[in-house]
Amino acid sequence: MGVGGYDGLGEDYKKKRITQHKNGEVKSIRNRRPLELIHCEIYLKEFDARRRERFLKITEIKCLLKMQIKDLLAEINWRGGRVVEGATLEKS
Repeated sequence: MGVGGYDGLGEDYKKKRITQHKNGEVKSIRNRRPLELIHCEIYLKEFDARRRERFLKITEIKCLLKMQIKDLLAEINWRGGRVVEGATLEKS
């Protein structure tokens, strides 16, 4: 645990998290290894770090929902505000 009980703070945090990801200890990305760090954000204040983390998580949820809707519409052949004749949601 990092400074003040927040795991995203501390000098060795980046190294610790990279090791956890590479060792498959992070459940959400365990099956997507190997990984390479391509982006890191560092904040001086815990409040700013938490606010950014929350924003990224909320934004990710919105993106996932949009992807699900897009996939569903593609599956039922949605075109211009109507369902193409013969489209079905049942798996064949």
